[in-house]
Amino acid sequence: MIRLPFVYGYISLRHIWFFVFLIIFALKHRGALYILWQRRTITLDLIIGTLFVTLYGAVLGILRGNGLKDVFFDANAFIFLLMFFPIVYIAVRDSTFLQRITYFLLGSLTVLSFMTLLTFFIFSNAISIAPAWYMWVRDVRIGEITDIGGLYRVFFQSHIFLLIAVIVFGILSFIKQFPLNFYSHKTVFFIFPIIFIGSLIVSMSRSFALGITAGIATVFGVALFLGKITLKDFPKLVIKWLFIFLCALLLVGLLSGSFFDVTHFKERLQIAGDPAVDSRWALIKPVMEEIKNNPVFGEGFGTSVSFKTSDPRIIETTEGTGEYQTYSFEWGFFDLWLKTGFFGLIVWLVLLFSIIRSAFDLLRRGESVAEALSAVGIVVTVAVVHFFTPYLNHPLGIMIVILMTIAVEKKYELA
Repeated sequence: MIRLPFVYGYISLRHIWFFVFLIIFALKHRGALYILWQRRTITLDLIIGTLFVTLYGAVLGILRGNGLKDVFFDANAFIFLLMFFPIVYIAVRDSTFLQRITYFLLGSLTVLSFMTLLTFFIFSNAISIAPAWYMWVRDVRIGEITDIGGLYRVFFQSHIFLLIAVIVFGILSFIKQFPLNFYSHKTVFFIFPIIFIGSLIVSMSRSFALGITAGIATVFGVALFLGKITLKDFPKLVIKWLFIFLCALLLVGLLSGSFFDVTHFKERLQIAGDPAVDSRWALIKPVMEEIKNNPVFGEGFGTSVSFKTSDPRIIETTEGTGEYQTYSFEWGFFDLWLKTGFFGLIVWLVLLFSIIRSAFDLLRRGESVAEALSAVGIVVTVAVVHFFTPYLNHPLGIMIVILMTIAVEKKYELA
């Protein structure tokens, strides 16, 4: 990452290019933006509301003396919400936007899955390039590789988009109304889910497992309630997806060099005694104590919380004490509550609810059924994941919110 000197440290070149792009876009398309403002929807009002929440949290953090550097790096990801306007502009001008972005994501996720499974193969089989590969993955900060008793966990933050893909493919199992035609090819339909699920298995993320379970259950519950699927369809769907899952598990087993012991996954699913889980639980009490100090208005971005972690890496760097202080921590919704107050948290929750409500409006009218069901399942999935592992304060999660808003809102006009 290229960085330039800044009054309180360094600012990355990507931040500079981001703001330059937004300024040029706003100046060039100010007329279209004015029309968008005049014809704005409730969801757009809420997106703007989250931007004001971000500004409020940043100003509050500075006023509370949290330090400009900490405030900026804690809040800067929310600025990505401004990308809503250029993306909406493109979506309105291009009627094939949803199709094009879906194909783009499909290609990107294929590359991501290939990288994930290749990394898993390299480390599981102790290939000679493993040390250099590890340094590359860590240096570019795309993910983490962890040895779990001989089985390697490969986790990339961008795996969140694999959850989206699996949900969409799940919906295509029983609804053939998506604005794409690749699902008509049965071979393609099986290959993509297998490599995507295989990559998710390798990620060994409990948050992802909970999120996708909640998302899929919600999708099928809504589809069943609205009559888009019947109970007699369930056995066939369960068998199909069980077969896909077993194929993904077989793929992971083959790449591991030997059919791994499933006890590794059982250990990963265990709650008690796991350092990551223990650290999360250890964090709850200090966070709640901080929230109690100002539950309505919050403490502002850059607010730090001190707690005792069980993470071996931190214990090693703290001379065995495990005492750790940070403004970046788990429990995403508590993080929002602490830094932007109760009203800031409510604005975000109402935004997510507004997307789901718009999706239900489409479902009631029988319009864009696959997109609407996808939006419901994806929003629920991301919300559950964010509860345990923050994503709505990251460009990846914010991009998902933007895309889901565009998928279900059919009222944006710029002329």
